[in-house]
Amino acid sequence: MYDASFQKPCRIYQEFTMIHIPRKDELETESVLEQYAKLKKDLVNCQDWLKEIEPKALDEALTILQSGNSLSKGKMVYKGNGLRLVLGQRKKFPNEKSDPMLETLSSQIRNAELAEIKRNSAELNQITDQIESLRAEIEKLQEKEQALKQNDYIIGLKAQYSDRQQKGEYYEPYLITYQE
Repeated sequence: MYDASFQKPCRIYQEFTMIHIPRKDELETESVLEQYAKLKKDLVNCQDWLKEIEPKALDEALTILQSGNSLSKGKMVYKGNGLRLVLGQRKKFPNEKSDPMLETLSSQIRNAELAEIKRNSAELNQITDQIESLRAEIEKLQEKEQALKQNDYIIGLKAQYSDRQQKGEYYEPYLITYQE
């Protein structure tokens, strides 16, 4: 059971490199763009570090649960610094790359489907032609439906709406960050 309610300095250690996350008062002497760039870089570095240590953290959490030292009846494995960590689980399924038997079964399915398509090709061609004919008929009916829902007044209002929307176009700025 791990409780880290004590305060730690606002520094993160990654191997032998220290990432300093500045306090708000430390940022006031820099330009806002410089502040933004530094914080963005620190955020990326922290995310990379989190990905790196996550497997070790999961191992530690599993050890805590297996030893019966969880912080609650559930799966809470850590509480401190205003955070609680609860071990969750996601369903995962093997895929063809990780399971050779699935790859074999997939290949057998494709081959059997191709054989079935060849065997029933004449009937499948007729069905495809019928589907295309019905799609064309549906398209004509949809055009007729749209024509019945509109008149010159509605078309004029839609044109005014579109014109107003185009005239009101503006660009909202945002920042794109690239790691150097």
